[in-house]
Amino acid sequence: MKHKLTLLLMLVLACGSSFAQYSAVGKVRNTKHDLASGSTAVVKASDLTQTCGFCHVAHISPTAPAGNQTPLWNHKLGATLTGKYGGTGTFASLNTDIAALGAATWGTATSSHLCMACHDGTIGMNAIYKFTATIGAIASHTDVNGKLLTTNNSNLGTDLSGTHPVNFTYQGAAWLATQKHVAVPSNYSVGPANLPLDAAGKLQCATCHSVHDATNTYFLRDTVNGSQICLDCHLAT
Repeated sequence: MKHKLTLLLMLVLACGSSFAQYSAVGKVRNTKHDLASGSTAVVKASDLTQTCGFCHVAHISPTAPAGNQTPLWNHKLGATLTGKYGGTGTFASLNTDIAALGAATWGTATSSHLCMACHDGTIGMNAIYKFTATIGAIASHTDVNGKLLTTNNSNLGTDLSGTHPVNFTYQGAAWLATQKHVAVPSNYSVGPANLPLDAAGKLQCATCHSVHDATNTYFLRDTVNGSQICLDCHLAT
């Protein structure tokens, strides 16, 4: 009986965690990530009313590449990303397993590469497999194909060597034991804000950014006040 109760509790916790993961989805409406025609965002479609359809689809389109790309992905992937996040300097000396995001290969792309499907500036935000959407030219934001202009801060480009490291193992990594000023993750999350790692224990874009929730600046999972989002991982002591 005790074993059954323990198993039941584990299932309840697992379900609760899953529901919590998607509890903020509704907060995407009218943010910069809401490209639906009815959105109050500056960049949006003129003819597609679906908010979720620019990234996700309930039934994968037959025109999409073969293979399963989670989470029910609907957006085309952009260019091959040539640089490693934080692949040089002090971070490189830790000998981590950081890897460049590499080729945009459907079915195996990391969650960070999915973010770059819009933010690398090589492909339109309306480049989706199911549904059609038109995004016109918006001065200082996009070109006629809906691509982010190089002058737009959201365009990160394809050489990612000068940005914060992602796509490296954090949970249980050997290098972490030598770093006294870096928070140790627990249960695939880090710090008081519970910044999530991916299923492999790796830090990705979504560790610090919540694509569905713009409560904090830049869709961050914690506030920038007092650099708190930094201090969640980089300890001040």
